[in-house]
Amino acid sequence: MYRLGRTALPAVRRTTRALRRVSPATRRAALPIGVAVSLILGMNGASSAQPATSAQPAAVADRSAKAPVVSAPNRLPNGEIIDTEQEEQQLRAFWTPERMEAAISADAADGPSGDAEGATGDAGAVGGQGPVDMGAEEIGPDGPPGQWPAKLPENEPPRVELPRVDTSSKAAADKALRTGAPVGKPRLNGIPTVGKVFFRNPLDNQTHACSASSLLSPSRLLVLTAGHCVHTGPQGGRPGRWVDSWLYIPAYYETSRPFGSWVARQLHALAGFTDNSELRWDVGMAAMIPLHGQRLTDVVGGLAFTWNRPIGLRVRAVSYAGNYGWGQTPYYCDGTTQWVPGDTRIQFDCDMQHGSSGGPWIYQYNDGRGFALGVLSSVYCCRKARSPYFNNSMRDLYYQAGS
Repeated sequence: MYRLGRTALPAVRRTTRALRRVSPATRRAALPIGVAVSLILGMNGASSAQPATSAQPAAVADRSAKAPVVSAPNRLPNGEIIDTEQEEQQLRAFWTPERMEAAISADAADGPSGDAEGATGDAGAVGGQGPVDMGAEEIGPDGPPGQWPAKLPENEPPRVELPRVDTSSKAAADKALRTGAPVGKPRLNGIPTVGKVFFRNPLDNQTHACSASSLLSPSRLLVLTAGHCVHTGPQGGRPGRWVDSWLYIPAYYETSRPFGSWVARQLHALAGFTDNSELRWDVGMAAMIPLHGQRLTDVVGGLAFTWNRPIGLRVRAVSYAGNYGWGQTPYYCDGTTQWVPGDTRIQFDCDMQHGSSGGPWIYQYNDGRGFALGVLSSVYCCRKARSPYFNNSMRDLYYQAGS
């Protein structure tokens, strides 16, 4: 995740009371659904929530046409396009437990205006030169609220039961403490609709990781993440590159793969990010290949997708934050969306950092389900998690990637 400004807190220090490890014991909110919607325009899903009192930046122009959808096929490290079952198996074999544990969080810091001020990310990390913040040239909503599907599935989501952790030795106990694993008894921990993605950055030839989530879509094969988790963006005057070796593991837990390893077929992003690294377009999606004849959301479920929602909604951000649990188990923050002052993005109080890039912001969260209306993109100095505002450009990205 792009981090802005101050140095990260120590990895084991827990300073945000709203941050909790994901567990089915968490409070389950009621799940009211939006009104009837139009399939063609994404279904008007007007919310009953009232906008926040935070002032909305003054609109200058609607520039959604300047963020067209771009895409590229997923490739093996040698550059071969993944289009056969044998190549899928090659990629799964590439991602050994050792490689997954060693993968670097796709993080880079930059100053408030995107000038890489105070950067603390790895020199070769995705987006390592810092993104560009173009200011309030477009704000949402730029159309009526919409969502897909019109109604969330009523079936119970699948469960994730983690193995018992051996605490018979000091080493095993230390491991349990380090990862936040359940101690002494099995426990549900994590949600199938959120997982971890692994990929290789061709600019630094290193392996990286982000958070991600499965989305309900017509294809039933769609994954949501941050734009810098599918494309590097321009760096140091050089054009950006699509990442490769992209693999998604739903409900990832300490290298375990409870629902299998899903290989991406196609990566999708917005040109505003791939051409200019603009954070307001820092959204990425991936179309997956069916696994054993099954489609992703048929196996793990998915979040509904929504856009042009009002500000002031209560959301839950879920991610594999490295500063909480070493990126091996999912954590969450709850908060209320507000505009970033003088900007087109949204934010709320949360300090999940390394590895949290790509984690969904979930509206009307209920036991792993709800509506994705944002994605963890950056954290600015004082524990402000930020996301692009999901407007019509994100709607177009969703329809193209998920059809």
